[in-house]
Amino acid sequence: MEIREENVGVGNIKSEFFHCKKCGEDLLFEKQADKLMEDIVNFKKEQHYVKTVSYSGNSLVLRIPSKLAKEMGIKSGSKMGISPISKGFVAELS
Repeated sequence: MEIREENVGVGNIKSEFFHCKKCGEDLLFEKQADKLMEDIVNFKKEQHYVKTVSYSGNSLVLRIPSKLAKEMGIKSGSKMGISPISKGFVAELS
């Protein structure tokens, strides 16, 4: 096993994990998992935005704060996929 540290796909959060060279799986032990969860919760608190939905023609518009857009690499003309979930939606760059 080797120890790796990589971005986990939530903001700029990185986590240390064990990578098994034999089976290719990545493993987190309790201490690592607890730290990762703490980092994600703190990130969500810091990155939580409440925005007002408005109209533009016949469509609804949700403005993305410039700080978030810059961090995510979203620019005017960026293509995004939108999928509904229970009480909202998930938007991903295409």
